[in-house]
Amino acid sequence: MILRQLILENFSVYAGRQAIDLAPQNSEHPIVLIGGLNGAGKTSILTAVRLALFGKRVMQLSQDRISYSKFLRSLIHNKTPGHALIELEFSTYTLGRKDTYRINRAWEIDKDGKSTENITAWNNGQDDPLLAATWDDFIDALLPVSISHLFFFDGEKVSEMANEAGICTLLRTGIQALLGIDLLTKLQNDLSDLISKKSKAAGSDEDAKHMAILEKELQELACVKSQINEENSNFDDLYSDIQKELANTEEQFKEAGGHLFLERVNTEKELKDAKEMLAANNDELIDLAAGALPLALIPDLVQSVQEQDRREQDALLAFSMLSILEKRDRQALALLTDIPNSLWEQVSAFFDQDRSQRAAATQTEIYLRLDAEGREKLNKLDTILSAEKMRAAKLLQARDEIESRVADAEKRLSMTPPHEAVQQLLEERSKLQLRISNIDQKRAQIFRKLDECERGIAFREKERDRVLRHIASSQVSENVEARVVRYAQKARERVGNYSLRLKEKALGELEEFILDSVQQLFRKFGFVQRVIIDPEFYSLHLFGENGRVIPLDRLSAGERQLVVIAILWGLGRASGRPLPLIIDTPLGRLDSKHRDNMLDFYLPTASHQTILLATDAEITQADLPRLVPFLGGSHMLIYDDMTRSTVIKSGFFWSAA
Repeated sequence: MILRQLILENFSVYAGRQAIDLAPQNSEHPIVLIGGLNGAGKTSILTAVRLALFGKRVMQLSQDRISYSKFLRSLIHNKTPGHALIELEFSTYTLGRKDTYRINRAWEIDKDGKSTENITAWNNGQDDPLLAATWDDFIDALLPVSISHLFFFDGEKVSEMANEAGICTLLRTGIQALLGIDLLTKLQNDLSDLISKKSKAAGSDEDAKHMAILEKELQELACVKSQINEENSNFDDLYSDIQKELANTEEQFKEAGGHLFLERVNTEKELKDAKEMLAANNDELIDLAAGALPLALIPDLVQSVQEQDRREQDALLAFSMLSILEKRDRQALALLTDIPNSLWEQVSAFFDQDRSQRAAATQTEIYLRLDAEGREKLNKLDTILSAEKMRAAKLLQARDEIESRVADAEKRLSMTPPHEAVQQLLEERSKLQLRISNIDQKRAQIFRKLDECERGIAFREKERDRVLRHIASSQVSENVEARVVRYAQKARERVGNYSLRLKEKALGELEEFILDSVQQLFRKFGFVQRVIIDPEFYSLHLFGENGRVIPLDRLSAGERQLVVIAILWGLGRASGRPLPLIIDTPLGRLDSKHRDNMLDFYLPTASHQTILLATDAEITQADLPRLVPFLGGSHMLIYDDMTRSTVIKSGFFWSAA
């Protein structure tokens, strides 16, 4: 299925008639990016697609407790009251054959405020009244409304589902809708009602009495469960409202410098530590300055001292050897009596010249007069200076970094607002956080009560099954009631067994899909190695290395959101339906790391058609290069404050025409 074109006329913030192409260029470029600031009509696009496909059944997907007629009235543009229209075109492929369908929903408001909806449908360009009349059945064969939330969803709602109870609810509704287990459960309940009615005539008084008690208890528990769900729904709405209020307060708090105020203590400690490190660094530099390091500033003088010491050593050595050499030379010449005179004279001249050269060395002025220890230090001076210069360079580099930290901390402290400037926002923020915490605690209590209620229902249903089996097996007469009870019970058991086997098979496949999705999104090697779904209560269990359980509450908020995305992704893949994906606020409240994982590994491969409804804060200019290789189209929603309406243009924020 590929969504191709959406036409809006006087719908929500869209005045007049406008069209937007939703189809990507090809399968290699599946992403269609629709950008708009808050209030520009992004969510209205999602609402229009849902409404076009599902009509009044869209109310099942809405948290608004209003009538369908009032819902339609609320969607008419305020500048053009009276009528509105949406039209959606999409294509499907069956055995290689392409079929194109178009559904048009138009509604008008009469003078009494009542809405009248008209539906028109086309099949491959031909008006098809039969298709319009049977549209609900037709669309359910392609995309049942019960699983549409797996493919058309609001990214911000993901954060609200990112808890144990929300995940259980998502898995329960997703699995039951995908497998048709909800229909099988309804069939089992209908058979139970039939058996209950017939067993009063076919069974014993004791069985009938027992059945009556069980039925009464089940009805009471069903009422309690309904009340608990209603209470939880109210808390969901309240939680969502408070979250939005908190997000707004957090933004104001941040703009007022509240984050700097909250970090003030840490900043002051950081400044103190940095100054202490700077003082220690200064002490080390002073120690270096008190040692040999200053000599590195006069390398020429150091070299001249070293040369002078070598000359003094040579002079002292020459002076001590002159008398010895003179005596040696006389003795040597005295022994050379048998050689010719010319040769004797040459040897004598050589000795004289050698002594003269040595005598010249003794003329060097001696003033250093270094002892052995001083000379050893002088010889090691080059090595010492090299090491100390390296140490000084490191200290100076560290000093620059420390000074930068000091300057940064001082700047943050100078920008930190005083307590009275943020006190009101701080108190409001704390109150909202406390309210959310209280709601979380109350919801936890609700979920515990709901769990107890469901366990009570499950126990009584098993007891009822036992009584029904007893009634069916104890019938020996051939009256109609007995046969109905017997065969209805057999049918019920077979439906139950089929439902159980169907669920077991599907859960195994779904666990693999979710595991693969989690691993792609987390990108932590070996972090999650196994996923198990409880078949009775639909709780999700993650396992890491060595079979270690990974509690959901130990994951960060971003990681829990990725788990929900992985479940949605896994459920979508398990459905086996090539359906488009529409995500409003795709990156929700994810941090930068998890945003990157979504951009790199989920959005490009999630579907053959992925429509993203995002603001410029979600998909930034820095993110675009990562999406461009997969981008099959982009549109901008430009809201005009003067006309209070939105115009659809091509391009995205930084390239809109």
